[in-house]
Amino acid sequence: MGDGKIIIKNTVWLTISNFFPRIIQTILILYTTRQIGDIGIGKYYTISSLVAIVILITDFAANSLVTREVAKDRNSASSYFWNVSLFKIALALSTYAILIALTYILGYPKDIISGAYIFGAYMVLSVFTGLIQSFWQAFEEMHFISILNSLVGVCNFIITFILIQNGGGFVSLIWGLLGSSIVGLLFCLIFFPRRMVIPKTPIRKDILGTIIKLSLPFALMGVFSTIYFRIDTVFLSKFQTEAVVGQYGTAHKIIEFLQMVPYALLGAVYPAFSRLYSADFSKFSSLYKITFKIISILSYPVLIGILLLSADILRIFGSEFTGATIALNLLAIALFFMFPNSLFMSVCMAIDKIKVATIVALGDVVLGVLLNLFFIPSWGANLSLNGAALTAVICEVFNFIVLAIYLRRAIIPLPLLKQNGKLLMAGIIMGIAVFMVRRYGLVAAMAVGIITYPLALLILKAVTYQEINIIRSIITRK
Repeated sequence: MGDGKIIIKNTVWLTISNFFPRIIQTILILYTTRQIGDIGIGKYYTISSLVAIVILITDFAANSLVTREVAKDRNSASSYFWNVSLFKIALALSTYAILIALTYILGYPKDIISGAYIFGAYMVLSVFTGLIQSFWQAFEEMHFISILNSLVGVCNFIITFILIQNGGGFVSLIWGLLGSSIVGLLFCLIFFPRRMVIPKTPIRKDILGTIIKLSLPFALMGVFSTIYFRIDTVFLSKFQTEAVVGQYGTAHKIIEFLQMVPYALLGAVYPAFSRLYSADFSKFSSLYKITFKIISILSYPVLIGILLLSADILRIFGSEFTGATIALNLLAIALFFMFPNSLFMSVCMAIDKIKVATIVALGDVVLGVLLNLFFIPSWGANLSLNGAALTAVICEVFNFIVLAIYLRRAIIPLPLLKQNGKLLMAGIIMGIAVFMVRRYGLVAAMAVGIITYPLALLILKAVTYQEINIIRSIITRK
């Protein structure tokens, strides 16, 4: 099967894998939020952000590294699996101990602490299912990932719904995650071991040394990215009320869900980027340009749709959440830059320029911490969440400028202005249509947007015949 056909097939599987569980989780969050309000959901967001920052060290042997290296040489899969697994076990035990100590040091109430312990157990189990998924991604067997995540999503829904119905409160969301992760781990243990033949010497110092050396930049980037992505919620939890955390966290959750749009595509093309950069640069360049074009096409309707419908979207969760309307609008602008930034980061990792991505991620942490410390304590309860969202916008614009300039010099330039002009015009046409019908409800407005935007792209010829031919040649080339 040609690279293009594999990419399309895997994109479909990863789209299912990413969106189906996210849709289930979003429905759960929506239902739970209406049951427990902004204060209860604020506690959940505090726990999830705090635990994510602490447990992230367990991904020191980064999954992206495993995917990249095994994609290059599948014969190394067994050695990587056993050595990385044992390394992650040691890290998981250490970081869970750190989590226990940190929750007491920060002085969180007992319900936050107990919830953090449960959530920490879920995150530890997720580390190992994530590792197995990185091997399936390297083998380009995305259907296993899709089945796994769909199964986990369904189990999560069932467990959480039952607990909520019986008055479980916000912790029901956490128990649902833990229970479903156990089911997911069992699925991995059943279907994955056939791939892993135990080598004669499972623990090899040379491989461990290579893993530590090569994964350090990946680990640092993961640490910096997670801190940057979660630190705003942690600061809000210490400086503002749980209601403010709940409002901001809900807006943030919407953006987190929409981040899956580019990730589904990038998860499928990342192994191809890794293989083609050194093997066929011409094909790599074509894939890079087309991927950027697709991501750009997807970004405009998301941005304009949220800017026009943000209050209506938040009202679904409850009237008290409309206080995060401005924050959601700002986060939508940040998301607009996250789309191409996610591609730039993936390309840096695929072409062994991970150090560049790590330096940019470190810049995010420094900038994010400084700006959040300035905005959140000083802007007051009602405006602090807007300050946190504004920080995200500034950081993502910083990422875009630095990475676009670097990759333009290191690889090939992208036609940013020429390409985005027609896409912006198509987005404006869609926005006008949505604005005219939004009084008829959110569903009607979204339906009009879904129909109008593709039509505007065709009328404006935003996708050229040459680009269609390039896509066709990639698909049919063997």
